[in-house]
Amino acid sequence: MKKVLIISPNFPPINAADMHRVRQSLPFFEGMGWKATVLAVKPEFVEMSQDPMLIKTIPDDSDVHYLKAFDSKYTRKFGLGNIGYRSLYFFLKAGNKLIRKNKYDLIYFSTTAFPVMVLGKYWKHKFGIPFIIDMQDPWRNDFYLDKPKNERPPKFWFAYRMDKYLEATTMKKVAGIVSVSPGYPKTLMERYANIKPEMCTVIPFGGAKVDFDILEKSALKNSLFTKGDGHINFAYIGRGGHDMNFALS
Repeated sequence: MKKVLIISPNFPPINAADMHRVRQSLPFFEGMGWKATVLAVKPEFVEMSQDPMLIKTIPDDSDVHYLKAFDSKYTRKFGLGNIGYRSLYFFLKAGNKLIRKNKYDLIYFSTTAFPVMVLGKYWKHKFGIPFIIDMQDPWRNDFYLDKPKNERPPKFWFAYRMDKYLEATTMKKVAGIVSVSPGYPKTLMERYANIKPEMCTVIPFGGAKVDFDILEKSALKNSLFTKGDGHINFAYIGRGGHDMNFALS
């Protein structure tokens, strides 16, 4: 059986959009001939909400290792809050140790904490292990380039140039791309000549039956509205922002 090391900084009980690919697919790796090990960040170092019920969706025999990150209450004094940068050193240290011990056949990055992906190039050079990247969001995001400064994210000037450099140096060594949308591989193939169509696979996000099974057994109640109250109620799960105005209207 082959071995794969999965890098997913956000992982249950952290409730983050970018961890669901790994969370939902983890039960199926062994059936496809892969022994999976997940490397994630300890919940206390992640600035996101937690949902303990998510732990119940992870198979009991899963091999998950949680590591530290630099505490944001200190790093934010220097303007650094990104979990990718805060955990990078610890992923390097823990990853080196696991790779030497287990001799993985593949390293799989599935996260929007993009800075940790640079370790793919490092581990390929040091250990000769190929790596693939799951693109769930743009790493180098050109969306704001033609937007007014008041509509750009904080620290956009620095963050964009850093992302542009790190994406380029990483993608030139990647062995494969998994994506939620055909748009991401298309953009990457336009930017980097080494990325070919046969290296890319588009797999939209799916749903997991186990989530509904656990939900049916839970005592959770709808606290948002009262059914049958005479109103038409809408519940929306997703991101917001000025760019969603048209869709909402």
